[in-house]
Amino acid sequence: MPLLHLLRCFFVGALLINAIPHLVAGLMGQRFPTPFAKPPGKGLSSAIVNLLWSFANLLLAAMLLRRAGGPDIAQTGDVAALVLGMIVIGVQLAWHFGRLNGGKGPGAAWAPRWRCGFYIAVQQASDEPRNGWIEGQFRQPSQCKEQIMLRTALLFATAAAAALGAQAASAQSFLDTPTSFRGFHIEGDAGYDWAHSEDNHNSKFSFGGAAGFDGQIGNVVIGPEFDYWHPNNGRNTVVSAGNIGGTIVHQQRDELAGDVRIGYLVTPDLLVFGKGGYVSESQRKLFFAPEGETGYFQHGHADGYQYGGGVEYTLHDKFSMVPGGVFVSAQYVRSQFDNHTREEHAMGGIGFRFK
Repeated sequence: MPLLHLLRCFFVGALLINAIPHLVAGLMGQRFPTPFAKPPGKGLSSAIVNLLWSFANLLLAAMLLRRAGGPDIAQTGDVAALVLGMIVIGVQLAWHFGRLNGGKGPGAAWAPRWRCGFYIAVQQASDEPRNGWIEGQFRQPSQCKEQIMLRTALLFATAAAAALGAQAASAQSFLDTPTSFRGFHIEGDAGYDWAHSEDNHNSKFSFGGAAGFDGQIGNVVIGPEFDYWHPNNGRNTVVSAGNIGGTIVHQQRDELAGDVRIGYLVTPDLLVFGKGGYVSESQRKLFFAPEGETGYFQHGHADGYQYGGGVEYTLHDKFSMVPGGVFVSAQYVRSQFDNHTREEHAMGGIGFRFK
């Protein structure tokens, strides 16, 4: 089964699940976070904006479906890729909006234990012996004391584990670090592009940009990203000799990609990441035939997959004059297309992460 087809099914699932909360909020007339709010992804946008953003996701999903020919429910791979896209983005949305709405807070599970500890303090200060009743739960003073002793033992065990695993404990503190890599980001990139066709290649200065959203779970950063790449003067041209003589001219032009990016926080300011996903590129192919033969001109889009990796570094903690959220990056990306052409990008960039 073609990998490209499975990638399309994955992104269809991701777009469909992302459209649901915005569609519901728009139809119910409620405000809800969107990428266009201030701050993006955290502020509240109007019901109309949510409705339009939902339709944009559905439209993009429909375009991918049209190219993919639709997932075949009789094919296990198609269904698995579609469901996986829903799960990955669904979990990320639940985590992100849970942080905003309190769904990831300590919750009620901590409250009874804290209230029980408070009751013991009151009981010890009181001369009247009585049992405690707290929000529908009966608590004997002896039971509360046992819980406090248990928590004390757990506290010492936790402290010992923290002493042995200081690095892991410091990594968890990344969640509260103001330079942590989460939220929406935009980036401008520039570097060299190597276009490959017919066993030949050509290198050229190129530039582009990216926009995406990252969620953070401990040291792991994960999220979708959309990339655009443009060769200088609009094309990177590879010239080769034809099999029957003549000349083949292959032009590789603008490139659009959708990736899933997964990274690891080495320090609160340094992220090492890998990425992979779907890519589509505008291409032109001309054959200047020798005398007596027929030439041709082809134009259209080549689809494929891309993968790569790189590093990002936040500048604010090291240079106080730099605004918070500014980062620099370096990365390498390789795009492989279904017509046996490929491109390689080596680039550096500067970007801004919205908090």
